[in-house]
Amino acid sequence: MRVIGGNDARPNTWRWQASLQYDSYNDGSYYHMCGGTIIDRFYIMTAAHCILSMDVSAYRVVLGEYDLYEYDGSEQFSRVEMIAVHPDWNEDLAKGPHWWGSIALKTMIIQ
Repeated sequence: MRVIGGNDARPNTWRWQASLQYDSYNDGSYYHMCGGTIIDRFYIMTAAHCILSMDVSAYRVVLGEYDLYEYDGSEQFSRVEMIAVHPDWNEDLAKGPHWWGSIALKTMIIQ
């Protein structure tokens, strides 16, 4: 995918952004699946539909990531300790209210 007329961001200019990564085969091979936002020192917020499993060991959060395909040493890797689900989250997006299903959030506590 390419953004037409856009520019690459400079490294470390989006410090509140996190990469939520998932290890689908439990073999240590994580891949980026969604972005997240740093809420404070221990909390990352992401969209609820990004969570495929409540098994915290399947996830990690990466801060300071600039290029998903290249390790440059600025990345900080954290394990997920807990996933908190908004009480109104409805996994069935076909059921209403539609606007709520698309923005329901999950918060992760990182170590």
